[in-house]
Amino acid sequence: VKHGLHAVLARRADSISALVRLVRSLSTRMADCSYADKVIKALRKKLRHIEEIKARQTSGTVLDAQQRATVAREGQIAAELAAVESGAPMGAPPPTPPLGGAGGRAEQGSEARRREPKPDKREREAKKRKADAHAAVPAPAAPAPSGDVCGFCRQTGHKASLCSFGRGASERVQLCPSVSPSACCVPRLFVLPMRRCAWDFDPAMLRAGRVDVGLRCASAALFRSQGLRRNTQIALCFEGEPTAEAEGAAIAAGRPLGARSLALSGGLARDLRPDEFSLALRVREALDDKNGGHSTACSLDEAGFATSTLKGFEWQLGGALETLTRAVRAYATSSPPAYPPTATSAAIAGSSTPALGPVSRRPRPPAIFVLDGKGEPIESVCARMCAEPPGKHYYYYYY
Repeated sequence: VKHGLHAVLARRADSISALVRLVRSLSTRMADCSYADKVIKALRKKLRHIEEIKARQTSGTVLDAQQRATVAREGQIAAELAAVESGAPMGAPPPTPPLGGAGGRAEQGSEARRREPKPDKREREAKKRKADAHAAVPAPAAPAPSGDVCGFCRQTGHKASLCSFGRGASERVQLCPSVSPSACCVPRLFVLPMRRCAWDFDPAMLRAGRVDVGLRCASAALFRSQGLRRNTQIALCFEGEPTAEAEGAAIAAGRPLGARSLALSGGLARDLRPDEFSLALRVREALDDKNGGHSTACSLDEAGFATSTLKGFEWQLGGALETLTRAVRAYATSSPPAYPPTATSAAIAGSSTPALGPVSRRPRPPAIFVLDGKGEPIESVCARMCAEPPGKHYYYYYY
């Protein structure tokens, strides 16, 4: 019985060993097959890429050195593919990373750090004294600033939060710093007659009198992709008849009656939004101000003026004709230019070195456009302006 039991156990152990060897061989063969499939797929992908390069070359594309070298390896890649498909022995597959990936490497690194000898107490104290001595050395003093530069008017000596540009009667637009004669920056004034629109319009009903069209024109004239056009103004001329209630309220408040023209200055207004409703609220707020909108902002202190919502919104009595008359007379007088001197104005005035400061001659006159639905397209007007000689100045009216 004992001998028979030993024989049975021996045969069972042999069968288990054979089974283990079979599983191992199957695993090895499966790994080899999967690796061979990957190699075949990679080689076929390379051949397809070479065919695409040759097709581009056939269509007339000039190949660079790297592409020519890739095409030259077509025969070698085809031979490798044929050898792999025929079952030729390949090299061993690349070793698989250990389980855990980066976590395993991190554990190995932490284990190595744990095995390193820790510095003794004397070394730690010496490093601490050295660090304290280094921190006690005073850092070199930073150079004193030459002065604050305003991000709004680009002048020195103040910040944008305290900018006072716009308080003067001649400060309404700002020119860009371009000094190119072919792309000279000039102030632009768009005059929009709104014959059916009254100044007491309702911001919630912008289609009455087509106030929405005027606000769209204002948004298109003032806004660009990254902000406002600071050299541009648009005058919305409200020539419609207001309601009797609005006239009575204006008389009771001591405000004058008649048409009103509101000038929006891109070089002064802040926190504007391009949508019609937001513009309507700002425009109506300025028209309801009895001092003209911008004048009320000028009566505030520096911080209040810089953040006022009435800044850059200035209304005056009269329609489109009165607005044009005021614009022409403002340039024809001998007063200072209607914008701060910049490098552009210095270059136009004949200065050899563009610099900020007063100029000896007034810069180029503004371009004035009167917008009308039946007028000449503005593209042709601008093309006619660009075709004029540099020394010839005109006012262009867009009818």
